[in-house]
Parts: sequence; C-alpha cells; structure tokens
Amino acid sequence: MIIFETMSNTEKILNVKTSSFPVYIKALGILKFLGGVVLIANYHYLKGTMFLIPGLVLTFSYFGYIIDYERKMYKEYLSLLLFRAGKWQSISKYDFIFVRKVNGKTSSDNWGRWKPALHQFVCYKVFLKGRQGRQGIELLVSENKEEAIDFGKFVAEKLRFEVIIEVDEAY
Repeated sequence: MIIFETMSNTEKILNVKTSSFPVYIKALGILKFLGGVVLIANYHYLKGTMFLIPGLVLTFSYFGYIIDYERKMYKEYLSLLLFRAGKWQSISKYDFIFVRKVNGKTSSDNWGRWKPALHQFVCYKVFLKGRQGRQGIELLVSENKEEAIDFGKFVAEKLRFEVIIEVDEAY
C-alpha cells in the first residue's frame, strides 16, 4: 500500500509511506498490545509494559522516504512510533525519473496437494535513477499505469529532472 502525503507546512517536501509489516505481524502487534492492556489492568505493570510497547511498535511501524525538493535531498526511513530512523542523502548522483512496466510471476502452493499455480501480474515502477551505472531508488510500485506515470511526472517536475517512460514493453 502506498500513501502519498505532502506535508502541510510546505510544498517543498514529499513524504511517501511505502510499506509496513505484513498483516499477520500487525495482527500479532494488536494482540500483544491488548494483552499488555489486560495485564496492566490486573496490576501486572512490568509484564504489561513488556507486551504493550512491542505491540505498539509492530502495529504502527512502516517504511517510507522523504524527498526535499528545495535542498535536493532524500531520506529512506523506518518509522517506529513517532521516530523516523534514516539518513539524509543528496540527490545529486541521480539524473532522471524512470517509469517502466514490469511483468512478474508468483506461485501459490495449495498446501502440497497439487502443483503450484503460477500467477502472472503486471505492475508499473517509478525509479529515481542515475546515468552512471544501474543504481536507483524505487519510489513507487503500482498496478495502475496512469498513477505511475502521473507520479513520475510530478516528482520529475518538482526536482526539475527529465522523465523517461517505458510502459509499452515489459521487462
């Protein structure tokens, strides 16, 4: 799940929450949190706190990145509750925004009874890329072609970068 959130105090920063823990890990976090609340309610403060804090961390942690258009800096981060751990880096080694179509395959195992079924999918990825080598930052993965192209153009305009769009052929 991708959530776009431009900070309200300025139009020069883009904050994108890219992913979080899988649903079953979040469910475990909620169970730990609720167990901690029950323990604290029964006057087991230390044990309750030992459940409560990890439950909050598992439930509300996510990954993302921030792009500061004005300073030409970006930060990939891990958000743990209210704290974002990450290091600011310069965008100077990147030259353009690249949007491309990607074919993928996943397999599902039917609990070992049959051969795994292959599921093919198409997605669109947006990268911040440099002309020197193949390094880059994956900014967006979307199943929607228009969303990926619009996002690529938006970021390219803000950074004053060229945008290269290759969505007709899959890699």
